[in-house]
Amino acid sequence: MKVRETRQAEKKKVQHHVRHQILTKGPPVADRPRRLSPGRRKCAQQEIDKWIQTGDCRPGKGQWTSAMHLVKKKSEGYRICGDYRRLNKITIPDRYPIPHLQDFAHKLQDCAIFITLDLTRTYHQIPMAEDKEKTAIITPFGLYEYNSMPFGLRNAAQTFQRFMDVTLRGIDACYCYIDDILIASRTIEEHKQHLREVFQRLKEYGLTINLEKSTFGQKEVQYLGCIISKDGTRPCKKRVDAILQLQKPKTIEELRRFLGMINFYRRFLPAAADTQSSLHALTRDSKKKDKRPVPWNEATSQAFEDCKNKLANAALLAHPAENLPVIISTDASNFAIGAVLEQECDGRRQPLEFFSRKLNKAQVNYSAYDRELLAIYEAIKFFRYMVEGRNLTIYTDQKPLTYALQQKLEKASPRQQRQLSFISQFVTQIEHVPGKNNVVADTLSRVNAIEMPTNVSTEELAEEQRRDEELIRILNSQTSLNMK
Repeated sequence: MKVRETRQAEKKKVQHHVRHQILTKGPPVADRPRRLSPGRRKCAQQEIDKWIQTGDCRPGKGQWTSAMHLVKKKSEGYRICGDYRRLNKITIPDRYPIPHLQDFAHKLQDCAIFITLDLTRTYHQIPMAEDKEKTAIITPFGLYEYNSMPFGLRNAAQTFQRFMDVTLRGIDACYCYIDDILIASRTIEEHKQHLREVFQRLKEYGLTINLEKSTFGQKEVQYLGCIISKDGTRPCKKRVDAILQLQKPKTIEELRRFLGMINFYRRFLPAAADTQSSLHALTRDSKKKDKRPVPWNEATSQAFEDCKNKLANAALLAHPAENLPVIISTDASNFAIGAVLEQECDGRRQPLEFFSRKLNKAQVNYSAYDRELLAIYEAIKFFRYMVEGRNLTIYTDQKPLTYALQQKLEKASPRQQRQLSFISQFVTQIEHVPGKNNVVADTLSRVNAIEMPTNVSTEELAEEQRRDEELIRILNSQTSLNMK
């Protein structure tokens, strides 16, 4: 009976021609089954029986076996996935591109109504090719292989992204990152039209959405860890609050994990290189899963709190507009370089992204002129995707740089020639702005700035001098020094 049901399920209609193929090199890999407690075993059997009935899975045979792994769901029960680490090591990679996480903002200019769609049974929408035996998972109660693409396989994300790009091709108002869909509209009429187009396309390809996890007609939505509104993009408050509640990491591994979470929102954070410099120094020469304790001191503890405060006050980034002029303001200190990319709209500057980087040992020895030139060079390289082919203005507080592009090349060093040649591809004039007016970029470049923790009056300083034992000893000693 089960065999007949399985065959009927395998013949279910698929409304697209995308298939996932696993190309490998080397001999088959084989794992042993992992023992399970009675409760987890029962849960796994029920889930696999359900997959067999829907046609997503079938009893398997062959030399390929990967251990079954159970992950606790947020709700009741477990999620089944294969431990495909050994299989993934010998799988030939698929180079299909995954969209950049930040590129969704380029479609949101002047949009006021937003929709997010969450697809159901995402990877199971893609049938496997003829190499189904490579997906086999071994359990204490049998061997099973997938008819549809399971989670955990190398190239699975590339296959599904290729499928979604084909599905939504031609719908400009729609942005899709793997299985997360964002639709942005300017008016209610556009909103309805975009919904009809997307729903019709999803229906043609046999896709369904999860209504509980989808949002419709909202002025503000959460997407890819950010909050999106008409005014711009900012970090998700729920995730920021979770980071703010973290205690100081005890091991190097935990510190690296903290820095990774902070740097997910790095483009929102001015002076990121400044606040994180002492923390990154603690991770130098560290190993993977480094369990060494973190040698905290007063400076690094303050840097940890500053990182969280910066995230709590992260900037709101405007949605980029293609027809507006863009501005890069740069600055350099003795230790770092910084820049901010802005667009000018109705006489106001709107920040689009921040950039800062600490200088290496050689660059620290550069002259002020060379450090400022390096700041412009690195900023244009970083923001190249945004400024190429556009009306770009460069602002710097180093006035001699305003003549750099007009000077004779013989006067420049080989390094300066290379940097100026690259800069001249994007801009023909560098403009000067006084340092006091170059506030944002100047702040980005200030690393290891010395600040007095409290204001000290001259009376307090004199009293401390009268109490200082070493100073009293010097004053009372027989010496030719005359201290006034």
